[in-house]
Amino acid sequence: MKRINNFLEYLLAFLIALDYYSVYFANQLLGIGRTSLIIILLVLLGCMLTQKQRKTINLRPLLLFLTVLFVLFVSNGGGTRLFLFAIHYLILLPLLFFYFSNQDKESNMSLLFKYSNVVTCIGGFYLFIWLMVSIFGIVKTNMSVPDNDWGEFRLLPSYNFLYFETQSYLVLGREFIRNSAIFEEPPVYNFVLCVALGIEVFLKKTRNSMHILILTLSILSTITVTGQIFLLATLVCWFLQSGKKSAKIKMLSRLLLPFIVVFAYISIKSILEEKASSHSYETRTDTLKMMLNNFTQNPFLGIGYKRYQGEVSNSMMHLLAEGGLAMAFVYLTNILIAPIMNWIRTHETKWVLFISLYFMIFFVTIGYDNLINIMMIAFTMAYFNRNVKSKIQLQ
Repeated sequence: MKRINNFLEYLLAFLIALDYYSVYFANQLLGIGRTSLIIILLVLLGCMLTQKQRKTINLRPLLLFLTVLFVLFVSNGGGTRLFLFAIHYLILLPLLFFYFSNQDKESNMSLLFKYSNVVTCIGGFYLFIWLMVSIFGIVKTNMSVPDNDWGEFRLLPSYNFLYFETQSYLVLGREFIRNSAIFEEPPVYNFVLCVALGIEVFLKKTRNSMHILILTLSILSTITVTGQIFLLATLVCWFLQSGKKSAKIKMLSRLLLPFIVVFAYISIKSILEEKASSHSYETRTDTLKMMLNNFTQNPFLGIGYKRYQGEVSNSMMHLLAEGGLAMAFVYLTNILIAPIMNWIRTHETKWVLFISLYFMIFFVTIGYDNLINIMMIAFTMAYFNRNVKSKIQLQ
């Protein structure tokens, strides 16, 4: 039974990664996106049936957020919107909460660790494929896949439906294909990688240097502003955390931190200035204004799930536009406030550092309703609630 559960957890972690705008799951023309949710639901149910059952689970935090989500569900209306909202928030979110609440303290981060392992394997494999196909041209793309999910119809060059070229980038006068692996654009692949790197650096007790190297190189290969800033911020946070445990690292961090901060400031400033001079900056500004206007129409409940029709460039503003302050309450309470409150009580830095970096990329990357983020809501709801409950029982 344990082996079956282990296999299903790895499969679930893989499916959760693919759910974040992979060509296979998100491409409307392929038409398997909604089917993938059912597959994920069945695999999750399999994980729950094969894990040990706990006798007591505190349902109060779940019931609070389900009440808010049910109000949003009733206010939405619409067939497809109703189905997707129900699957994500009224079925998968509670099931993931029960799944995480049912785990022992030693294994409660098992799915997160498996997610990191799976994404590391994806990163290593597609780093090699990207170099072979898009950089050195040793292997050529041999087919095209239709896609219309990013504002206009396009044909994606593909190698045997296994790897996709979605965007290029001009570097020193030379055009490079950015690494997007099996995802619909490099920034969303970058998000998947950054979450995995955060888990590797801050949550695992033993860091795997090879995993960190693969994830770092993969993030750089996406050639994204967010990825470069994330790597710099991760380096600074790692020095802050490690300096408390090792006298040598503490001394080294004191010597190098000023140089790292100056380097980070210069790098981020130049990156943002380059971005500000591009058409991308103007487009993002326009979309932010549009989402803000939608939010002000109904600040408490938003305009409705999947009803925003413009381009999206920011998860937090998209969330506010569609779900208002009610949806923001569900997200911010769990993926930001709960870890911060835990840090205030326990002075444990790993979670506040990880969640700060996670929230940074969540804020600026699209896709607030994908399962990576719903998994994080369910996990923090179960994990930090159990920690508080255990602490009360010990006292």
